[in-house]
Amino acid sequence: MVIPPQRTNYVSATNKIDLRTLTALYHMPLKQAADNLNLSMTMMKRVCRYHNIKGWPYRQLHALQRSMDRLDFIIKSKDQTKAPSSVLLSKREALQKKFEEVIDRVNNGNVAGRLGK
Repeated sequence: MVIPPQRTNYVSATNKIDLRTLTALYHMPLKQAADNLNLSMTMMKRVCRYHNIKGWPYRQLHALQRSMDRLDFIIKSKDQTKAPSSVLLSKREALQKKFEEVIDRVNNGNVAGRLGK
């Protein structure tokens, strides 16, 4: 019989998990991040609320990352003898800036919305 690892209670979870740890998990869906920290979804949401994270940013960041990857592919697939157009490079820079703004906004508690589903 396999005994699953014991879940963490709220007090120890909020004391052990800092904002830097949560920020490092933004690239994962909320459920996967909770499993990674050995927390239930409810406990993960409580820890997020404790750190003023009102909405888990995975979907937003994932969409921005996909857009940046597509632009990178287009820039690299352009004729290698020509420099990439400044329009493509400026779009890529704008997406990167927005990506960083989303992380800053989440870390500062300025994102409204529900945590997970």
